[in-house]
Amino acid sequence: MTLETPDVSPPVLSATKARQGLRGVHIFWLLLISTALAVIGMIAAWVWQPSNHDNKANGPGQEQVSGDTFKAPTPVSPTPPDH
Repeated sequence: MTLETPDVSPPVLSATKARQGLRGVHIFWLLLISTALAVIGMIAAWVWQPSNHDNKANGPGQEQVSGDTFKAPTPVSPTPPDH
């Protein structure tokens, strides 16, 4: 059995037309839904942020600690004093 190729030749396109992607409704919906999800995510992040913006501690790791707590010696100045 021999497979023969049909005598149908592919359409001849210019280089610019050959580089163009296919546009369709599915691309429109993909872009629309992904943009909507990005907007919803930004709104959710904006609404979910803490309501107080003062210097009070808001959670673990955000409390202020003074250096006296560690009983460390005073650091030495990196520049020598002038005599």
